[in-house]
Amino acid sequence: MLKKISAFLTRGELLEKYAFRLSLLFCFFFSAAFIVRTGTQIAGRAYFTLFDDAMISMRYAQNLAAGNGLTWNISGDKIEGFTNFLWTLWMAVLHLIPVHESKASLLVMLSCSAILLVNLFVIRALLREHGASLFVKLLVLPCVALYYPIYFWTLRGMEVGFLMLLLNASLLTGYKLIKQFTLSRLFFLSALLCMGALTRTDFIPPALVISAAAGLLCEKKYRITALFCVTGSILVSFSAHSFFSYFYYGDFLPNTYYLKLTGVTLGERLSRGIEMFISLSRQHLLALFLFAPCMIFLLKKKEGRNGLFALVLAALCAMQIGYSVYVGGDAWEWMRYANRYVTPIVPLLFIVIALGIDALVRAAPRMPKLTPVVLSVCLCFLWTAKISGTHYRLWLNNNCHHIYDDLAWMELGVWLSNNTREDATLGVFCAGSIPYFAHRTAIDFLGKMDRTIAKSEPRVALYTGQTRESRFYPGHNKWDYDYSIGKLQPDFIVQLWRVVTPKDIEKQLIGWGYLQIGDEMFVKNTSMPKINFAAFNARPEKPKDLLEQLSDTLKK
Repeated sequence: MLKKISAFLTRGELLEKYAFRLSLLFCFFFSAAFIVRTGTQIAGRAYFTLFDDAMISMRYAQNLAAGNGLTWNISGDKIEGFTNFLWTLWMAVLHLIPVHESKASLLVMLSCSAILLVNLFVIRALLREHGASLFVKLLVLPCVALYYPIYFWTLRGMEVGFLMLLLNASLLTGYKLIKQFTLSRLFFLSALLCMGALTRTDFIPPALVISAAAGLLCEKKYRITALFCVTGSILVSFSAHSFFSYFYYGDFLPNTYYLKLTGVTLGERLSRGIEMFISLSRQHLLALFLFAPCMIFLLKKKEGRNGLFALVLAALCAMQIGYSVYVGGDAWEWMRYANRYVTPIVPLLFIVIALGIDALVRAAPRMPKLTPVVLSVCLCFLWTAKISGTHYRLWLNNNCHHIYDDLAWMELGVWLSNNTREDATLGVFCAGSIPYFAHRTAIDFLGKMDRTIAKSEPRVALYTGQTRESRFYPGHNKWDYDYSIGKLQPDFIVQLWRVVTPKDIEKQLIGWGYLQIGDEMFVKNTSMPKINFAAFNARPEKPKDLLEQLSDTLKK
């Protein structure tokens, strides 16, 4: 019996096939479970929502699909309050499918789950194209499939999974181009990198690295052609998008650029960015970074193909980590796992370190045949337990981060849609789910969709015991109630940014002609007829996801 098991474990191709299939199965079933838990029932209908930042893009997509233009509000100034142009267009395409708006987010999540599955196929193809050893394949594929932040950022509707897929597919196509130059591969690589640049502008630096690697390493007689074609297409797509933004929105760059980067010194951003990355490394990726010295061993061994491949991947990882530090990290670092900028390159980080460990193992004399299998299983278990174990446990016990806020804002948006007049205007700081489901003109207190706020000076949180994060909080440290409320006068103030609200804000609101009707909720005295107060006490209570609601039903 032991001999049969030993014989099976030494059959590399069969083992890799089973590891890949198990990775696909886990990805499929966990994605399905994750999606189900992001829904709730409202008036007997199942509703689904995304992360609130993704719902901002959904609002633009909703208006575009309805023929109202790529805008957040149908009326008023056009403002580019998103940074994921191509992903927003994909959301608009999904809005053309004739389903109720309660299921629009579900369509996005289903497309995201498909992206995750396809990404595993691409990573497998990349490892095979490179000729990676059995150890590298057995370690990388399950580790990617088990990495929790990929599921969170992708299935909550962000463009992270799509960027990761484009990055990996570009590497695969570039690798094939280096081996054998063909025009079809050149054009496909150019298309992939252009799609990445159109999805997020910060994809351009990694795209240029891949372009340079593919161009310089391909056959000598094709180098100039490859460099000119690929790099030129990236720059042309960026320029075209910038000119579109200027002529359609009035600015070459998205409004969020001015919101997050202007008025904040480079020192402030770097200080927070370094602090957040050190925290991420210590609390989340430490188990992975402990093996980083293996990369140095790989380079010292000068293993031509392996070393060069690892060097390109390491450069991509360093570039994205550097970008995250440069912009000061993300607003959601409190979740204590890789942010939206770092997550797409984590699979590459797995590959780089796996190549280094593999070089170290192969350098050891007389290693048993089972060493690659045993070592890959042990490392996969260790990395998953240390990197993602806590987050899976939190998901099982409490669902994913921010989900109950997102569900509550969705329910509030639906309530506002049913109980306010169509000409009512809303004041919000969470600018995604509430405006999307309310279908009302909205005023964004934190400036993502407000040019005046975005280009104003940042403020300091007005409470004691400040931390560095409270002094610079990307996308959340610019506001001006004198302008947003005192001048723009929304009919219904749905939310106030309590972290930064002065203690006497209620007195200011009364002076501006507002009446408090609930916690953080105010209505303008002259706008009372626009709200159905008879239904006010029937506002949504604390939300529950679909599984919790099903459990309550079974108990009854």
